[in-house]
Parts: sequence; C-alpha cells; structure tokens
Amino acid sequence: MPGSLPASDLAVPTGPDVPPRSPERALEAASARPRVLCVDDSPAILRQVEELLRGEYEVTLARNGWEGLKCAKANPPEVILCDHEMPELTGLQLLVLLKRDPTLRVIPFIMATAASQPSSARFLDAGAHDFLPKPSSPEELRARLAAAVRSYRMYQQLQAKQERLSAALELLEKNEARARAVLDSDLDAIVLLDGAGAVEELNPAGERIFGWGRGEIAGRPFLETLVAPRSRRALEGRMSLRAAPPALEPPPDLHGLRRTGQEFPIECNFARLGGGAGLCAFVRDLTASKRMQIELHQAQKLEAVGRLAAGIAHEINTPVQFIGDNSHFLQEAFAAYSELLRRYREAARPEALDALRAAEEELELDYLAGQVPKTFTRTEEGVKRIATIVRAMKDFAHPDCRDMVAADLNRGVQATLEVARNEYKYVADVETDLGELPLVTCHAGDVNQVVLNVVVNAAHAIADAVKGTPRRGTIRVATRREGADVVVTISDTGGGIPEAIRDKVFEPFFTTKEVGRGTGQGLAIARAVVTRHRGSIGFESEPGQGTTFTIRIPIDGAPHEEAP
Repeated sequence: MPGSLPASDLAVPTGPDVPPRSPERALEAASARPRVLCVDDSPAILRQVEELLRGEYEVTLARNGWEGLKCAKANPPEVILCDHEMPELTGLQLLVLLKRDPTLRVIPFIMATAASQPSSARFLDAGAHDFLPKPSSPEELRARLAAAVRSYRMYQQLQAKQERLSAALELLEKNEARARAVLDSDLDAIVLLDGAGAVEELNPAGERIFGWGRGEIAGRPFLETLVAPRSRRALEGRMSLRAAPPALEPPPDLHGLRRTGQEFPIECNFARLGGGAGLCAFVRDLTASKRMQIELHQAQKLEAVGRLAAGIAHEINTPVQFIGDNSHFLQEAFAAYSELLRRYREAARPEALDALRAAEEELELDYLAGQVPKTFTRTEEGVKRIATIVRAMKDFAHPDCRDMVAADLNRGVQATLEVARNEYKYVADVETDLGELPLVTCHAGDVNQVVLNVVVNAAHAIADAVKGTPRRGTIRVATRREGADVVVTISDTGGGIPEAIRDKVFEPFFTTKEVGRGTGQGLAIARAVVTRHRGSIGFESEPGQGTTFTIRIPIDGAPHEEAP
C-alpha cells in the first residue's frame, strides 16, 4: 500500500528508562510564548533553530530520539520539530512512541526530512501533523510551527470545554437522579403536564393514588382524567400558563378522580416549569386526613359531653328527684283515699255521718283534692324535662354524615343551649331571638359544636366578670337570614377581649383560662369548621361591656360574593 510503513520503521529499539511524566499542567495563557521541542542529532542545526526562534518561542533542544522522548515527558511542549534520520531512535520511531502515550499523542509532530528521502505520506499515516523539507526557509519554518501551535492550543481549548461540559453533564445526571429519587419517594402525587394540560409523567405515589400506570396516563388530559367534574372549574383557571401565578392557598373542597370512577378529597397546587414547558401538579390525597378530622370532631364532641356530664347529671337528677317525691306523695294520697273509701262503706248507717266528717278532716281530704292534680302536672313536667335533655344530648352528639345535608339550625341552636345549660345557668340568663330560617346545607353537628364552643366561652367570660358579686350576666343568641347566608350572633356581657390578644383568639392552644378550664382549641375548631363550610366567623368586643361573635354560613353550602 503506497505510503504504508515498513516493519523496520515501526520497530522501536530498546532504550534507557524514561521517568514518568509529571501531572498535567494547566493551560497557559494565549499570550505566553509557545513551547517547542527540537530533536536533531546535528548540533549545528540545533543552534540554527534556537537562534532563529529566539524571542518568539521557548525552545528545548534534544540531541537524539531518546533524549527527545525524555524531554517531552518531563515538560510536554506544544509542538515537536524532529529530524527523521537519527542514530539509535529515528524520528519515525520516536513518533510511534509518542502516539502510544495518551497524553503526548495529541502534541503536533513536524517531521523534518531531506528532499532525497522517500515520500512524506508515510509520516502523515503514522500520525505526524506536518513535515518540513530540508533545507527550508525561515519563513516556512515559522509558518509551519505557528500553524501547529494554533492547532494544539485550539485542541486544548476544546478539550477544556469538553471537560467542563462533561462535568456539567455529570452534575446534571446527578441532579436528575436526585430529582427522580425525590419524585419516586414522595408520598404525594406529582404530575408533570405539558402546555396543553396533558399528562407527561406520573410518580409512583400518583400511580397508587389514582390507579393509573405511567404508560397508560401519558397524553391524557389532566382535568378530565384525574379531577372530579365538580372540581374542574376551580382548577381550570389556575392551570393557564398565561394567567397570574397561582395563589399560595389552594381552593378548598377539591376532589380527585380515581381510575375506578371513585371521587376522593384532594389538595392540589401547581408550579410552572421554566420556559413555558408546562406545569407540575402536586396532589395530596386527603381521604385519611378527612377521616381523621371526622373522628377528631366526634372525639371533641364526646370530650364536650364528658365535660358537661356532671351538669347533665345534675339537670336530670333534679326532675327525677321531684318525680320521686311526687310519686311518694301520690302513694300516701292513694292510701288515704283507700282508707276514706273503706270508711265511706262503713258509713252507710246514718249514725256514722259525724265520724265520716271527722275522718275527712283527719285525712285532709280537701287538701288532697287540690294538690293531687298539681302533683300529676309537675310529674308530667319533670318527665318532659328529662325527655328534652336527653333529646338535646342525642341531637348534639349524633355523628354527622359524610356529606352535607339540609338541617334546621334553629333546632340545633336550641339543643346546644340545652346541653350547655349547666355552664351558664348559675351566672347568666339566656335570651334567644331565632328568626325564620330555611334549611341550611351543612354538617349540622359541626355547626352545633361551633355554637357550643362560643356559648361556653361566653359563660366563662361572664363568670369571670360577675365573680364575687350577686350580679348575673346575659347571653343573647340570635339567628337571621341575610341574602344567601344564615347569620348566628352570640353576645355576652362579660369583660370583653383585650386588644392585645384579639389577633390570637383563633390560634390553636391559645387560652387565657387556668389549667383544667380550657385547652385553647374551642375557637380554633370553630374557625376551622366555619371555613370548611365556606363561611366566616368574627367578633366585636368592647372591654368591660362584652363580646359579640358573628357566624355566617352559606345556605346552600357554597360561597357567595358580596353585593357591591
């Protein structure tokens, strides 16, 4: 093959040991003088090259091939100018050794050859960068050296860029692996959406929550596939890439859609991907949380019932006591009437009339005739009182349905006041002004809990205000309809709420009561319940005069905008 190397040229003789190359040096600035290694067995040529390149290049001289290899490893140059015909190690053999070294093989190698030597193609085939015929002009030498240096420096710059790119790619792969680990381990569903709102990616939690596999869900519209129909409108505007950034607070009462068609409560928020590439939806399954809330509210009701148990027992004991007394009285009265009947039977003789009149006076028949009907009446009232208390307790403690249902709030308010009577009866009178209300779609038990918490707080406030005095306070409960809402107001004549703590009264566990009298949860629970009903709760207070709480609940269970 033309230009191929003979075996004799490729055979590398054994030479002296060459010390290992020092660690790779950083690239020098472009303005630094290029480093040139000149290898030739002619001292005269070495001096000529050194004088010719002085001032322009940093020149290192080597008198034979082995010395040249040693110099290249000790201080790698940017270009090597080497004579071919040298004893012991020819230029071509030196070139082969250099090309075997991964570090030195990239250095441009210019082979200097006499015009009488064979074609230079074989040098290029072996990896030479260029060749220089002997003799040649100084201008040609400078030109070939400058071209080789430019090539080498350009290669070094490209290599440095490649190393930076490789490092950046490695970092990117690490970050991607970390992000994937976070996505795969997150307990919430993370859904990547394209600009049109179609699903691109779903993490394992999303597969478990929604019941879709990644391959199955890809390309399907997010709203129509994973969001319940009643919640799509609330999320549609938030998904627009042209809309304002999503609010921090997600819309309440959202529902997702499982693959089976089952709806379930969720919390959903969005984050935009950079460059308008789409959205990332974060979806939390609230099924267990809602169940825990229901259980917690029921437990709170039972706690309230337990707190009121002593008072309830007293309330029931009073009518039971006078029912027992009246029953005893009726028993004695019945015995007296029986005795009188017996004597009437004996009085069939006229001579017994005087004795009969004396017996009527002895047994107080006239008194019995007046009191027995009243006794029956009081007994009936006592039984009704017990029935009222028991019914109120039953209405208050009855667990709510999972969904909102139409309820009579006035009846709930009355039942709650009956249950809480022992809390206020010694310190306050209750006045009610219950307006005509439509049925309200709500969780009635939760609303009753709100009223109870506020009434108990009112009773405690009045108790603190009248403590040590014979005075009694007043709790006034009123209901009315205002447009699409029902409004419940609860006023007390307690000491009012100090200005300094008004912004804290709805915070969980905040209380000014002594240990054992309050947990600081009452008003926090009240606000949570009202917020869940899309209503509002607030108060007005005047120190020394009292406080009025206002509770507003939408009639149909949905929020309404106020009229301008």
